[in-house]
Amino acid sequence: MSEIKISEKKHIIFDFDGTIGDSLRSGIEIFNSIHYKYKLPFITEIEIEEFRNEGIFALKKKLKIPFYRIPLLLTELRLLISGKIDGVHPFEGIPEFLRNIQNKGYKLSILTSNSEENVRRFLHNHDLNIFTDIHGGSGVFNKHRRLKKFLKALGTDKKNAVYVGDEVRDIVSARKLGLPMIAVTWGYNSKVALLRFKPEFVVDTVEELTNLF
Repeated sequence: MSEIKISEKKHIIFDFDGTIGDSLRSGIEIFNSIHYKYKLPFITEIEIEEFRNEGIFALKKKLKIPFYRIPLLLTELRLLISGKIDGVHPFEGIPEFLRNIQNKGYKLSILTSNSEENVRRFLHNHDLNIFTDIHGGSGVFNKHRRLKKFLKALGTDKKNAVYVGDEVRDIVSARKLGLPMIAVTWGYNSKVALLRFKPEFVVDTVEELTNLF
């Protein structure tokens, strides 16, 4: 366990998909509905677990997604996700956790690859309009740059902030900035994949996450 005292941080930046919103299955279903259009393979149930253990960098290589296709693919995925966002729900215990730490005086914000419109609709649906700032469309492979700009826009720095996410790329992005990272294991990447990149904290349950604050 890291010696960093999370409770002393003033600003908590969250990823959205796989951290707050349980959207993995919806995302896979949408991907499989358009895979043929981009000449990509259909993702099976077995492969979902394999991908969770490998991370997005390995996923990109395994699916053989040409780099130039990624922006267009993401644009279409976000558009299709907007039609399913009402069916996405928070992970169990997350709403109570978020309200609790907000009441303690922490400032909460979201940096996500999903669209801001989708996230705001989700938050409205679940009575979670407690975030000071939301930045959507953060990109897949350059998240550290968006994270750096986001910290500046928030008027804070790595000394007063912590990042909470569920993917290997979240760990990599936070580390490039020297930003403390809490990795949750209920999202897009498994605990096996997350531990490989050695985040400062790894939590398996919302209760463990709550105890850090």
